[in-house]
Amino acid sequence: MGRRGSTLFIAIGCIAIVGWHALFLAEAQQLDPWYGATPGFRGTYINKMKRFFYFYHYTGKFPITSSHSYLELQEKPQAAQDLITPRGFPNGLRNEDYAVIRKGDLGQIFLLYPDFWRSGRTLTATPRTFNQGLAIVSSLVLFVGLSLAGHRLLAVFLVLLLGSHPFQLLHHYVLINVWAYPIAVASIALGISAPLLFGARPRRLHFLIPLVLGILFATAYEVRTEPALLIASVALVCLTARGNWKRRTLLVGTLAVSFLATSQLWAHYWNVKFEDAIATVAAAGGRPLLSERNPHHSFWHPIWFGLGDFGTDKFYEAHDWAAYAYAIPKVNAIYGTNYKRASARSYVLTNKDETGYSLKPETIPEYQLVLREKVLTDIKNDPLWYLGILLKRTNRIFNQATPVRLGLGSRFIDIPFSTWLVLAMLPCLLLVRRWEQLKLLIFYAPTSLPALLIFSFGGFTNPTAFHLVAFALISCWVVHAATGLVTNRTHQRALKQLTAP
Repeated sequence: MGRRGSTLFIAIGCIAIVGWHALFLAEAQQLDPWYGATPGFRGTYINKMKRFFYFYHYTGKFPITSSHSYLELQEKPQAAQDLITPRGFPNGLRNEDYAVIRKGDLGQIFLLYPDFWRSGRTLTATPRTFNQGLAIVSSLVLFVGLSLAGHRLLAVFLVLLLGSHPFQLLHHYVLINVWAYPIAVASIALGISAPLLFGARPRRLHFLIPLVLGILFATAYEVRTEPALLIASVALVCLTARGNWKRRTLLVGTLAVSFLATSQLWAHYWNVKFEDAIATVAAAGGRPLLSERNPHHSFWHPIWFGLGDFGTDKFYEAHDWAAYAYAIPKVNAIYGTNYKRASARSYVLTNKDETGYSLKPETIPEYQLVLREKVLTDIKNDPLWYLGILLKRTNRIFNQATPVRLGLGSRFIDIPFSTWLVLAMLPCLLLVRRWEQLKLLIFYAPTSLPALLIFSFGGFTNPTAFHLVAFALISCWVVHAATGLVTNRTHQRALKQLTAP
């Protein structure tokens, strides 16, 4: 196509993508709701986060919230500043509301800014505008990245298929949560890492790719753990990039250092903010949070919870309160504590910290240790039991993946395709040494890791996206085979005409 033709192709494609997503947005309420299922929660306490966002935006302090009504919280910097000014009497300021802060994932506060920039109000802001922008940006980055790498046909197919993903559309344009972020982050990561994945000539500028993606994944980790899992796909790309082992090691090292350094910077940022916010609330006569908190989503609690899908024979149950009911008595017996729950299905303890906040089991280190001991002991004593669970989860992932779909607004066409064909494609690509296509096929696999390693019921298989890459590859094969056949016949006809007497 030449440089001018490629530029024109990318420009027209980007305009078409924006218009295409505008149709999804315009007809969002008529989108197919069938594949929007989640476990019944949003992954974020969005309604409670709004008050924290109010003080963060107008005073720069976080985390601070208030028991004042929305009518008392005026959308003015001076009004917010007056509320945190010491006045010698209690003023309803707090550092925590239920478990918004102690659960971790504090980066979710930034998801509200795009909505605020659009509406000008902090107390009505949600992640909706951010989610809509993320859907468009992920398609654009994927399209531009693959097109610049010389894979324009693949770019078209992947954007059409991933952009039509029913779960992603619902969670970006209708529902207000964070569950579809892994798909969007994977698309952005693929678009950025395309020069490395598709075997471009080694260049020093390629080291910017793991550097940028390390920052991206570390920042995504502050919002939710699942999107950060895509770092495994980028690490594989870096490890198998063109060049010698020294270059590959440096690429992987750059990715790791970038991720860890950014994570440390975020941890320092939150710690500084916490110290300042606690001092502010205490000085203003409020209730400072002095008890333990988690920087990110807890690990062993969801693992124990998740074994309630196929591990009920060992007394696992997919309810938070079931994990509490199992672990709290053991914590008391082993560590001599006296933790009590308010009721059989309570999510908090009757025990309170020194400033009156009810304790959450997930923030108690001993609680996590007890759950870890239970899980690891069961796996060690009966590895076939755990292998059976993984196989059952794999079966659910392949059988309950969202359909291959092409969408236009609220209208769509489902294309018959079996996700199980991916298992046949992997050894075939390995046999013919199509390494680039093999890595591409694996790239979106981490979107299914939560369903494989944690929990596979309640819509957790819906973010799966690797089967769409498989269909895109097959589509490219068909198109290339057809064009090759036509070109070959055209050449044969031309040759006959030249050799005819």
